[in-house]
Amino acid sequence: MVEGEELIREIWRRWNAGEREPDDTIMAADLEVHSALAGQVYRGEEGLREWIGEIDQQFDSWQLGVDEVVELEPGSLIVHGSIAARGRQSGLDLDQPASWLVGVRDGRVSRLINFIGPDARTRAEAAAG
Repeated sequence: MVEGEELIREIWRRWNAGEREPDDTIMAADLEVHSALAGQVYRGEEGLREWIGEIDQQFDSWQLGVDEVVELEPGSLIVHGSIAARGRQSGLDLDQPASWLVGVRDGRVSRLINFIGPDARTRAEAAAG
């Protein structure tokens, strides 16, 4: 079972490689994705597919960078990095700092809350308590 930073880096690697099909070996069935861009929460495999579909509909590319992974406590991590994307309609490039609060249970991601923008790190750390 992959845990902690290794799990995060594997998920980010898969995303950047275009491997976006839900995988129950790394994602919990009751996964919650709290999207900063959409301003809503997506739940389970159906919600994950919807979230990915919306990103792919709005952006030609969407790459995630990982600069730092910190375990806050067992099963709770904070990831600091970046998002680089290109708008599908606008053609504009988005290159923003990003942070994620990640919940892990039984070797699978159960919660993902993202923060985007210059103050992403500060907001994520405040939310983590």
